[in-house]
Amino acid sequence: MADQRITGPNWSSEGGTLNPAAFGEPLDAARCAALHNHLMERGFQLGGENSAEARPETWWHVHGSSLSDVSSKLHPNVLEFLKLAWVSAPGESFFWSTAGIPSPDDLFANGVNEAYQGLTTLDHDMYSEDDDDFEIDVPAALDVDCHRFVTLYAFQASHHQRSPSIGVVFDQVRHMAIFVPNQGVIPLLINGHNTQKFTCLEQVLDSWHLLVDREKVTKQNGIWQLNGVAQCDLDDALSAWDDLVENVEQRILNNDGSSLEDDTPRVLLNPDTAASLSLSTFRRSFLTRARRPKFQWIAPGMQVPSSDELARRISAATATDETSTSDSLQEHPLLLFAIPESNREPWPSNYCSSLTQRVPSNSELLFPFAKNIDDEAGFAPGLYLSSTASEHMVYADSFRLILPFTLGANGFVRRTDFTWDIGVSEATDQLGNLHHNTAPRYSELYQSGNSITDNGMPQHDGQLSKLFETWKRQGEMGAGGWRVSEQDAVGVIGQTGDEIQGIAIIEQNADSWERWGNYIIGR
Repeated sequence: MADQRITGPNWSSEGGTLNPAAFGEPLDAARCAALHNHLMERGFQLGGENSAEARPETWWHVHGSSLSDVSSKLHPNVLEFLKLAWVSAPGESFFWSTAGIPSPDDLFANGVNEAYQGLTTLDHDMYSEDDDDFEIDVPAALDVDCHRFVTLYAFQASHHQRSPSIGVVFDQVRHMAIFVPNQGVIPLLINGHNTQKFTCLEQVLDSWHLLVDREKVTKQNGIWQLNGVAQCDLDDALSAWDDLVENVEQRILNNDGSSLEDDTPRVLLNPDTAASLSLSTFRRSFLTRARRPKFQWIAPGMQVPSSDELARRISAATATDETSTSDSLQEHPLLLFAIPESNREPWPSNYCSSLTQRVPSNSELLFPFAKNIDDEAGFAPGLYLSSTASEHMVYADSFRLILPFTLGANGFVRRTDFTWDIGVSEATDQLGNLHHNTAPRYSELYQSGNSITDNGMPQHDGQLSKLFETWKRQGEMGAGGWRVSEQDAVGVIGQTGDEIQGIAIIEQNADSWERWGNYIIGR
């Protein structure tokens, strides 16, 4: 099975791609079915059984007698995949959040085909203009106008509740797959504004295997579960933090810095102090193991707190009782790196309305900040570890950066999915093109956006590990107006002498045409 994997459980990016995906080529039915069936085998093993005992049947064997009306609507490669792929037992899910391959009646009942048929001639031609770039032999008998998009994996409704769930949809013309979480995103998918990527089906299946490799998804009592506090989250965050700190310290030394004479090993939070605090597993492990930098500013305008100050913030951000365990604490967002320059705008006391400048949704209400931090201002700007009280927590190392100013007025700043929040107003740019203005936001910088990621994870706050990797890159390359001085991570733009320091570097650059791309973190 290893020869079918793209990355493999011990894959390293330094070693190159183990087994590349076949982009632009017809669906490899045998390979995808092998990946599909092996994922089921891993589920059997985690549940204490094997495929011989479970005796799974193929989708074709289960539904073949009722396929007379459906088989003509499927590309031969898709049909071959369905002949080889196993189906889950009744009442069991194929994978976390994924029910499995739909029944014949539900293969095309995804709403995408209807939306595609409803396009105007111009929009239809625009969507299909790149079809010739994919050298896929589409049988003449296949009606691609009505049956172009087939649902190969159906999501469970509980994981994508905003509107009816869909799943992994496969384009039978381009032979590429895409995650469609719910019907609400179909207009974006069809009209060209979709921010989710089409990819090969083997890439989707391999990404699910990787989640099992990293124990991010586990199977307990016969049920696939997302591990919100997986060890890989902690390992990734600590590794990225150590790389960032070491990189900045080395650059300071290379600049003849004289502030790094103290070689005493220290951590962000003194373990003895942490022993008396109520902390979740991730927060305790990260803060007591992450080494303390020998400099004060970890990023422009963001200050590393003392251990005592961090302990005070932890106490303010934790709501607990005597029966709470380390993984059941109701922890509010924790201010990790404060931005002292917080006097530019008054901060209203209502967290949600000040954060989003609109009526908060139910999910936003799950993230109240500790109100006794910076009481007079409402809450302090800075980098926060996200709340652990949310039932939607996907990654333990999630964060939000709250800025003392809004971004978006210039229309360039973007999240990972290349969106910001689109406002209702329109404006004409310097070239005379009409476009939507982006709404100003305090808290969207370095976030992933609304799209689910390549492995099907739902929307979630950004991850510390990816943020630290981005900061390291910005310091190394001078990207986004950053540089490392003899003292700390600061920055400079323009000519010599035209220095902008502190949080103003981000304000100046993140929403600029020249440097907005440097403020996007990876998926």
